[in-house]
Amino acid sequence: MIVPKSVFAHYIVGLTLNQTTDQWKRDIRSASKASIDGFALNIGASDHFTLSSLHTAYEAASAFDNFSLFLSFDFAGGGFARSWDVDYIANLTNTFKDEPAQFKIDGKPFVSTFEGVDFRERWMEVRKKVEGGIVFVPDWSSVGPEGLRERVGDVDGAFSFDAWPGPSQSQLTTFSDDGYFPYFYTRLASYNKNWYSSSDTLWPTRLSQALSLSENSLSDSPRSPDLLQIITWNDFAESHYISDLVPSQILSEAESYVNGFDHGGFRAVLPWYVAAYKLGKTAEEGLTDAEWPKEKLGDGVVSAWYRTTPINITSEGERKCSDGGTKWGQQGEKSAKDAVEKDVVNFLAIVRKDTEVVISVEITGKKVVKQVKKGGARFFQVGFEELGLGRGNRKGGKVRIEMNGEIREGREVRDECPESGVINFNAATVYIANSTHPDTGSDDSGAGSKDGKDDGDEDGDENAARPGRSVGVTAALMAFIGFALFNL
Repeated sequence: MIVPKSVFAHYIVGLTLNQTTDQWKRDIRSASKASIDGFALNIGASDHFTLSSLHTAYEAASAFDNFSLFLSFDFAGGGFARSWDVDYIANLTNTFKDEPAQFKIDGKPFVSTFEGVDFRERWMEVRKKVEGGIVFVPDWSSVGPEGLRERVGDVDGAFSFDAWPGPSQSQLTTFSDDGYFPYFYTRLASYNKNWYSSSDTLWPTRLSQALSLSENSLSDSPRSPDLLQIITWNDFAESHYISDLVPSQILSEAESYVNGFDHGGFRAVLPWYVAAYKLGKTAEEGLTDAEWPKEKLGDGVVSAWYRTTPINITSEGERKCSDGGTKWGQQGEKSAKDAVEKDVVNFLAIVRKDTEVVISVEITGKKVVKQVKKGGARFFQVGFEELGLGRGNRKGGKVRIEMNGEIREGREVRDECPESGVINFNAATVYIANSTHPDTGSDDSGAGSKDGKDDGDEDGDENAARPGRSVGVTAALMAFIGFALFNL
């Protein structure tokens, strides 16, 4: 059997010390409503709570008929590469391989990594110590596509974490920078991390590429990936989270640029993209009326994301406003301010019928109207100045979107320096999912569910479609993007 296309989100287990089953269920329910089929559980060898957190996660997922989990061993953080060994990996895999929520292919547990190329020769030993074997699909982005070609015999497939433009670059390709991130900004002095990668167009570009991958693949057959992994569900400190904010998971150093910056708008568009991905449709083609995920999107979704401070603000009174030393891209030399050609509100509209979408700002009152045609996903950008922001206008206001009589307000944009004195390069989001089955969870910005209510902690959605946790796969050499499966 061919592997049914599935979508996973990368979940950082290292942030879940003392996390309750109810919180895991909230995450799973929210992910399921966004058409995500499971979590890749990123685990570090040195975290003393790894085992207990995994037990809680698998227990929570067992209450859902349509949600799967698999282990992703992190070799790249905190000296983990020196801590992982064959027995530790095999024992963890054996512990959870028969759990109801374990994702399997041909009856074998699916296993991944974050890096760990130097450990590659030990995986044969791991395979022998896991009864029945494993399906091993690592992320070895550090060696690139060509390096992976030289190691094809060691693996059953490949996944790439190289997902954002390089230093001083805005170009997004599907050759090496081919993972699926919505955004990237981090400022963590204790980790020596301080950069912003060009992100205004990152999310719609990546999702569209997932639907129409054909270039620079390891296969001669143009096709979308077998499996997709979104990076990430909850890495708040690097700003590529799509989950609701969970205060206990936010590093203290990151609170200044994460608190109040909801990313639910990135998650809101996923039901349409996932439906198109599983049906083999491109972003331009769109879905027919019969294919439309009406139970999750109603007649459409509009999602907006934007920075809340104009990039060229320099000072206010005696307070200096700086870029915080943030660089443009990992290992970049230029200021992150150089990455922003224009301050904009980015928005993505996907509608079932021709619709008018209005973008405005609360206080300035200026409106920009976009006529959105039915069919595929439509991406737009509206400049701050078009909305009456910038040029010393201290009034600012909340960004407002309107569609089909629905109005939502996002976080305020102001032409003044944040209290920290540092420009926040993280994005705020706001969205409308014109749906009869709204998502759960929102902050006070108005992003999130239609009615702002959480539907509690009841057990899994009995009416949800089941993707199948144990599936078959034929031998094939497939695209090096998302997850590619081969050698099986």
